[in-house]
Amino acid sequence: MHRWWQATVFAAILIGCGGSSDPGGTNQPPPSPGFAGTYATAVTLAQNTCGAITVQSLPTVVTHNVASGAITLVHGGTTYSGSVAADSTFTTTPRDVDVGDGFQYRITLAGRFGNRSFVADATVDRSGAGASCQFVAHWVGSR
Repeated sequence: MHRWWQATVFAAILIGCGGSSDPGGTNQPPPSPGFAGTYATAVTLAQNTCGAITVQSLPTVVTHNVASGAITLVHGGTTYSGSVAADSTFTTTPRDVDVGDGFQYRITLAGRFGNRSFVADATVDRSGAGASCQFVAHWVGSR
């Protein structure tokens, strides 16, 4: 009379225990993607000794090698390479950019990643055409 109930419970136990996708039994979580992703990035001019400067809010695509700490940030078609420290701060190697206006631009990013966000300052040293100056663009990214 109670055999159907016992069979149902036995089948439920088999279903609940079988079909493990972790054959080694370690139950480790998948590797963290770190800070990689596409961030909507608001950009404002924080400092400026260069006169008329226009900054643009554009998406920033971040790749992150968690094992080595290497990162790249792509913003407005320019790629910046750098590294992330254990405290989530990052810096990039200075990048020389020519936009065809007679000036040379050397851009360095420094910032910190948060939970699905980052803040950074892009320090831009402009030289050429007989004048040098600097401006800082403040970036706030979220995904």
